[in-house]
Amino acid sequence: MNYVFQPLTAEDQELIYQIKSKVLLNSIQATLDNCHQQPASPASLADIHRVETQIGSPLPPLIREIFLQVGDGGFGPAHGITGLTSSYLTEDRSFVDHVLHTAQDIKAHLSESIAMSERAGAGDARLLEQDKRHLQHWNALGLETLIWYCNWGCNIVTVVDFGKPELPIFCADGLDIRAENLRTLREWWWGWVDGSLIQP
Repeated sequence: MNYVFQPLTAEDQELIYQIKSKVLLNSIQATLDNCHQQPASPASLADIHRVETQIGSPLPPLIREIFLQVGDGGFGPAHGITGLTSSYLTEDRSFVDHVLHTAQDIKAHLSESIAMSERAGAGDARLLEQDKRHLQHWNALGLETLIWYCNWGCNIVTVVDFGKPELPIFCADGLDIRAENLRTLREWWWGWVDGSLIQP
């Protein structure tokens, strides 16, 4: 993989500071409420380097610094973001598995389902057309390498397109995928910080 990422800006550093502050306040409140779930400790540089070696690419700087400075998953909206190496998983897959396999696996599943339906010649034509629409949408968006970033429950996940410099985000709802109202990961985190982020 050979991706070009936007470098961290002063605004990004401010965003990371605001995320850290909100995570700290949420952790204090969780302790006061006797809630045992807490975000994971920050990832180490060794963790970062190991994952970057496994996926064959540096992590996007914003994602990398959030893992290093804030925590290794389990914070943010809903059930929190997927951990880099921690037990905070989305769809029971590791961060590395998501980057390397999830987009390809979903498209392969859709292709196989379409082929089986067409070979059978009978069945639910509506489901066949739905699978075709889903696959066409995935291909049109050019999504190859995704981070399954935040699990909202009910099979709804915020995903980040790892392969584009601006880190666009999408909502995956089962096998369907669509753009979210906030278009980039930076906007998404700012929405969480200021309370304007809405569940997709």
